Parts: sequence; structure tokens; C-alpha cells
Amino acid sequence: MSYLKRNLETLQACKEKLHTAIKDKLQLIDEDINFNLLETKEDYKTIVVEKDGYEYRLNSLYKPVEEANIWAESLDLKDIRKVFLMFGFGHGLYIQKLLKKLNKDDKLVVYEPSCAIFQYVLTNFNLEKILSDERVRVVVKDINDIDLKINLESNVNWENVFSQRINCLPQYNIMYFNDYTAFLTKIKHNNDRVIMMRNTEARFGKIVVENTFTNLKYIKQCNILDDYIDVFDSNLPAIIVAAGPSLKKNVEFLKDAKNKAVIFAVDRALEYLYDQNIIPDYAVTVDPLKLESCFAPSYEVDIPLFAELHSNAKILAQHKGKKIFYNAFDYINYYMKDLNKCILNKLNIGTSVATAAFSICVNMKFKRIILVGQDLSYGEDGTASHIDANIDMGIQYNLISVEGYNGNMVMTRNDWFDFLKWFEAMIEVTPNIEVINATEGGAMIKGARNMLLKDVIQKYCLKEVDCKQISENMRPAYSEEEMGLFIEYLKNSQLDLVMIKQMAQEACDICDTLLTTPDYEDADKNDLCKRLTQINEDVTSSPVYGLLDSYITEATSDVMGEINTVKEDEPDDIKSIFEKSKLIYGQIVIATDEIANISKNNNLLYN
Repeated sequence: MSYLKRNLETLQACKEKLHTAIKDKLQLIDEDINFNLLETKEDYKTIVVEKDGYEYRLNSLYKPVEEANIWAESLDLKDIRKVFLMFGFGHGLYIQKLLKKLNKDDKLVVYEPSCAIFQYVLTNFNLEKILSDERVRVVVKDINDIDLKINLESNVNWENVFSQRINCLPQYNIMYFNDYTAFLTKIKHNNDRVIMMRNTEARFGKIVVENTFTNLKYIKQCNILDDYIDVFDSNLPAIIVAAGPSLKKNVEFLKDAKNKAVIFAVDRALEYLYDQNIIPDYAVTVDPLKLESCFAPSYEVDIPLFAELHSNAKILAQHKGKKIFYNAFDYINYYMKDLNKCILNKLNIGTSVATAAFSICVNMKFKRIILVGQDLSYGEDGTASHIDANIDMGIQYNLISVEGYNGNMVMTRNDWFDFLKWFEAMIEVTPNIEVINATEGGAMIKGARNMLLKDVIQKYCLKEVDCKQISENMRPAYSEEEMGLFIEYLKNSQLDLVMIKQMAQEACDICDTLLTTPDYEDADKNDLCKRLTQINEDVTSSPVYGLLDSYITEATSDVMGEINTVKEDEPDDIKSIFEKSKLIYGQIVIATDEIANISKNNNLLYN
């Protein structure tokens, strides 16, 4: 059997998504590149790549195996939990040696910038061990590029962002300099995203738990995002109105879109829209600490509101209409999944209310999404941050110059820049959705088509739709019987908190013993460490753990970021693991009591 056939069969069995993406493209590869396969002194073939008039050997002609071993030995791979990001697949020899050095829980994401090289290697080398390894994720340019973003987001998190390793195979940074630069840029953007999300979690950790229990009372009459999937004609435009300073340029045209599109307004835009006598079809909120002054305080907002279950409880109390929940803790969904009625957004909602609104529209299967007031930069005066307002935090940020909607350069902030990159990435992974940027100002959103709002409405807003009637006719997501069983589940989860507290206290005691008894026999130490591992598995597998993790984030985020950068075989670092573990479990003990008290004050549970 040929190498190609064996490798493709392995891909089909172990990495079916990549196999599906590559099988139809193998004969369509068009790249100005040639290859030679040469024997080496170690009876191992090497590849010579001819590209742009130059020749590049992917490893030594003399001792390629020894060279790969030396390379692998030179890597610092002692951190206890790692993700390794590799630029270049090559002929697989370096990857084979690297995998022998990685732990079973480590992850390896490999990005190959040349589908021609990857095809050549599939044809001429046995890659079965690499392709069947569960730790390996392979992304190939022009084959499954989108998966690089997906793999970065799913494999790099707060626990390993500081222990990740980035490397480039020999010659690849020269052959594919621009691709290598883009690879590093995507890693940086993802790292920034991880850090920003963790900072957000640390800031909001306790309040989101408190909001969750306060907002539980709305579940009886609520709808969920899944209720709205396939409800609207997918050819109807969805218009997302944000509160950027450019909104004043075209706000009056939104009146012409009423009942001919589905209009979503972010919370901060509501006051201005109501001032203009424009009532959107839906409002969207996300922030657990959103100021009430940012939710149209001058008006009684009774249009349906899309919210996370842990969005600001004061905003939800201020709102007088139907609640539609699109996200909740796994603790809530642990029960709801048995009903097939999870409060869940199947996509990354980003970190702003506008990105959340976009994600909602994608979930609802709109094929055309129009962005209005989505400046993602300062206004034309260089200072205005929102419509009719200058909520200026920009001085606290490093300003960034980006291409503008009109071809000029505009100034943005770090957080807006992250939102911009989120939109561009989402547009890339949703190619079947047409995104139109009708902001008429602000930053250029790559992948979106620029159009004037009046032209968009004239061309696409052609069918009538009664959003109000649709929402009023929709029954609550949960029946009385389902709610009764859900309440019982919530009450029973109090017992989980008690058990977790007991296990966390035991874990603290074990850490104390291991720290204060250095002459403990190895067998006894091993037994204690095994018990600590079992406690960790039991605690983290509990449905209520997500609440605890969020609640203690502010107190433990730095510790969690450090704990995976310690070395496995260094005594001082092993001691550090026990010290940090004791701190985390101590916080869990405190959190179980505080969350139990919060839940006991909940009207849904005890009235």
C-alpha cells in the first residue's frame, strides 16, 4: 500500500475533518514549487524545496535523525501542562521527535503554510504515528486555514497561555516569511484574547454568580435562543445597531427598515434610538455590571431583551418585557440539557454587546447581517467614543491607528481593536453569511461589504415582518412541570456544595501534610498525591464547579496562571505546586459557604 493511501486512511480514521477538507483538493494544488527527495547518510530521506529560485533543505544530508534529536533535546519542555505551536510540518521527523518529549496531556498544533509540501510529504513519508496521535492538530494553508483560529481558541487558555511554546522548523521562516509573521500575529491576538477574557472573569467573577441567582426568577416566563432558530425567514436582513458616533449619520433611515428587517439594538444605543422615535425589535445586553444609565433610563423598555442569565440583574429588573436568555453557566445547563433546552450560544460571543448580538444573529440563521453604528474607533472629531457622548477611557489605552471605513486612518483603542479582529475572524468562519458594514464611518471591517444604509434598505428590506407578533405568540421555553423539576435540581445542588467543601478542606490538609513532612515515605506521598488528584477530578466534574471557578477567579487567577509553568522534576517547584493548590482549595472552601448563602436568598428556590 502506498504512503499516500495509508496516510489518507489514517487521516480518515483519526482526523476526519482534515481528511474531508483535503481529499478533494489534492489534485487542485497550484503552487510554484518543486521538490527533490535525497538519501542521507542515516538512510533517511530528506526534501530539497525549490522555491523562488532558491533551494532549501529541510534537514541535514548527513545525520538528519541526530539533528532532529538534538533539536528536540534543546527544547524546554518541563512545564507540567503545555501547548506547543509549530510553524511547519516538514517531513514529520522533527514532529516525531517532539512528540516523544511531550506529556500525554500536552497539545501540539502544527501549521503547514504550503499545501504542496504537505501533499508531497503525504505521498513520500509514513506519517501514521503523527496523524493518529490525539495530541496533534494539523492545519494546512488553503486546506483548513480556519481551523488555526479554532485550535488556538480551544487549546490555549489561561492555564497554559504562559507555558505555551512557539517554534519554527528550519528554513520555514525564510521560505514563508509572510506566513510566519501572520502565524505569530494570530498567536498574539489569541493570547491577548485569553488575557482579556481572564481579566474580565476576574473583574466579574463574583457578580456573575450573584446575578445568576437573582435572575433565576425570570426563567419561568423566559424564552431561550434556541426558541428563535428558524423562526424568521433567513433572507430577511438582520440589522445590528451599535452606539458608535457614526450612528447619527444614518439613524433616520432605520425608520424605513422597521417591519422589513429584524432590528437588534445594543443596550447603549437604546436611549438614542428612542429619542429618535425608533423602536427596535430586540435589545441585547451582556455586561454583568452594565450601568443602568446605559439602558434607556428615560424610557420604559418593553421590547424583548436578549441577555445572558448572568447579565446585570439591575438592568433585567429595569427592563419590562420578555427575557430571552442566550447563555448561562454549565451549572444551569447540566439539568437543561436533558430537556434539550439549554441556555446556550453555540458560538463564541466575543467580549462586547455588539459581538454578542452578531453571534445571536448567526445562531438565528440570518443570511445577511447589517452593521450600523459599529465604528470600533473614535469619531471624526478624534474624541467621541459613543453616539452623543464622550465616554472617554481612551487616554488610559495605547491608541492604535487602523484603516478607516472611508480609506483614511482612524484611531482605536486596544479593546475596540480586539472587537474588530473578532468580527473579522467571525466573518471568515461564516462564509455563507453576507455581512454588510453600513456604519458609514469608523474602522474598516475586513470581509464585510461597505454600503450606505439607505441603499441596503432599498435593496434588501423588501418583505414585511411582524416581530412583535412573533414574540408575543411564543410560549415560554419551560413548562410548569419542567420548572418544578429544575427547582428541585437547584435545591439538591446545595448538597454538592457541602460535599465539595469537605473535599476541598481535605485537600488543604493533604497539602499541609506534604509541605510540613519532608521525610514522608515515598509510598505515603504517592498515596496522598493520588488522593489529591482524585479530589481534583471529583470537584471539577461537579455541575456546580463552574460557579465556584468563576467566584474565585479574582483571588486565584494569578496562581492558576503560574501553577502550570512549574517544572515537574524540580523540588522547589513541586513545593510551589502544593502551596498554590492549598491556596486554591482554601478559596473553594470559602466560596462554597458564600454561594450557599447567595442561593438561600433566592426567591425562586425558597418561595
